[in-house]
Amino acid sequence: MQSLECRFRLGRALGESALTLLAVFIALLWADNLGAPSGTAGIIVFGALILLLLLGWRWRSRFVVTEEGVEFRRSRRAVITRLAWGEIEELFLLDETHFELGGAGRHLRFAGPFDNLDDARNACLPRLRGIREHLQAKALRDGSVAFRMPGGRWRAHLAYFAAILILSGVTWYCLATLLDRKIRTGLPFILLFFGGSWLWSLRRKASGLGTRVLLQREGIVVRRLDGLDKVPWEDLDRAEWNDQNGINLVLRSRRVIVLPPSLGNIGLLEEFLHEGRRSVDSEARGEAEGRTMMQSP
Repeated sequence: MQSLECRFRLGRALGESALTLLAVFIALLWADNLGAPSGTAGIIVFGALILLLLLGWRWRSRFVVTEEGVEFRRSRRAVITRLAWGEIEELFLLDETHFELGGAGRHLRFAGPFDNLDDARNACLPRLRGIREHLQAKALRDGSVAFRMPGGRWRAHLAYFAAILILSGVTWYCLATLLDRKIRTGLPFILLFFGGSWLWSLRRKASGLGTRVLLQREGIVVRRLDGLDKVPWEDLDRAEWNDQNGINLVLRSRRVIVLPPSLGNIGLLEEFLHEGRRSVDSEARGEAEGRTMMQSP
């Protein structure tokens, strides 16, 4: 295959250049109006040149898809990160265009103001069939296989901590204001009745960033930052796609556990869930050969 490059968008680069020059012009006018010491204008211009050099270094970066694998380059030849096709173990679908690949302790996130990202995704997907074999081998060897969110758990913990701080601060303000009889403002009521649900949804979203799904012989374990669900295979009624391209685990009790769409290898997760559900039905009919790799002794 021919190499496919995703370069920094020209329009974005021109826009950043224009904003930098505008900021320099405003800073020079400000320095002149305030009577800044001599040499201030030179410092501003020198700082702007340094910033433009740094931006130019960023504008030269690109993603490259080749016959051997994928690369992130800081320039045409300076390779920063490389992943061979055989090293890739995880695929994260971040949205309709952006995605992330991981393996061998390295990650490449195809996102940002780069062109041809959709073409890069279409070029990568057919070459990632080895991920399934890797997960199958891991399940047979360890008896379990994990699916996680992109970005690392420290980011999820940081976002969750920030959401808790915001929620705690707003709650404290509302309570303190309501208990203070001298204050006659309706702001606390507005925050409670209109902002409360949004703040709690923010906490749930932050918790979901740390979602980790573990498939075991005994069943499914769904871990989030604020909770844990253990679902035996017998309690799973079905797994189905939802409107957000995530997966709904519908239990026999009619309870629904929602798995986020950014989970790694989510397409394979849906396949394994269906296999696990079918194997339970097969065993119930006495068909031992219907067991999956997750449930083999």
